[in-house]
Amino acid sequence: MKRFLAMSLLGHALFAGAGSVGFHSRPEFAVKEAPSSVEVDLIEEKETEIRAPEEEMAAVKDPPKEEKKPEKILVRRGAVREARPGVLANPAPVYPELARRRGWEGLVVLKVLVEKEGLASKTLVKKSSGHTVLDRAALETVRLWRFSPARFGDMVFSSWVEVPVRFVLRR
Repeated sequence: MKRFLAMSLLGHALFAGAGSVGFHSRPEFAVKEAPSSVEVDLIEEKETEIRAPEEEMAAVKDPPKEEKKPEKILVRRGAVREARPGVLANPAPVYPELARRRGWEGLVVLKVLVEKEGLASKTLVKKSSGHTVLDRAALETVRLWRFSPARFGDMVFSSWVEVPVRFVLRR
């Protein structure tokens, strides 16, 4: 009995000592800024194997059930491709007749939330042209556009994109 107690104390002391030497490190996260996306690098925790003394292993009858591990996602730096309008499928806005008669021109910058499916779910005026009729024409047209969604590796996700719409009269 004394021998078993001594082995148990020795095993626990080794196990406790190993835990304090740095075998159990916390996961680390690094966040960096990129012009068109947010980069997050996940540094995975290193798995270490600690073996128990053979007497204790023999005492365990039922091995613990394995937990399902989440799918591994390859970590890459930044969005491989940000959302952008499809080139051929999107029509230009109709130049409003009132703006044409009055000679109004301008640049409207829209902020568009592009969903994973490539549709615009929210469209906001980030910078007005100075003419409500031009801003409204740009909003109504871009809401119907199809976009190529942002990609991160093989995953697609929703993201905000800026769309400039320039109204220019040809003289």
